[in-house]
Amino acid sequence: MSIVVDEIVDFIFREINEGKLFALNEKPVLDFLEKQKIILYEIYNWLSNNQVNSNSIFLFGYFNFFGIKTSKVLTGMKNLRNKDVKMLNLILLLRIKWIWN
Repeated sequence: MSIVVDEIVDFIFREINEGKLFALNEKPVLDFLEKQKIILYEIYNWLSNNQVNSNSIFLFGYFNFFGIKTSKVLTGMKNLRNKDVKMLNLILLLRIKWIWN
């Protein structure tokens, strides 16, 4: 997965250097992830547990800055059945309670 992270970060900086991407625009990055068939939820979770080099730290910060995990990943969950959504909400509430205790 670290190779994927390196590829994403290389893409970001290559696009910025070529003037194709402004630093404050996440859409091209999301399009790149989609083209590469990278599952956003998986890469985000991996990043959250593997802050081992500058690229993973940068990309994790980039995702958090844009709220990519919270907004884009949850948007992708629209296809879940109603029962799954209720279960997910319960799990999230229990996790929040556990964090605050």
